[in-house]
Amino acid sequence: MKIRTIKQKLYARLRHERKMRFALTVGYRELLNMAPVGREFGSPEWNRLEQLDLERRMSAPP
Repeated sequence: MKIRTIKQKLYARLRHERKMRFALTVGYRELLNMAPVGREFGSPEWNRLEQLDLERRMSAPP
């Protein structure tokens, strides 16, 4: 199983949301720099981020 840090996962999400035309801006760099580094998939912190992301997607209008 591939293990990525939260910082790597955030970058992948941001890049995907921009349809691979994502350019790092100062705001995104700050967000990535605030992400905890070294945490793995399955950790309590990662599970909480996944839950928040799911809640955000479920509450978004169709």
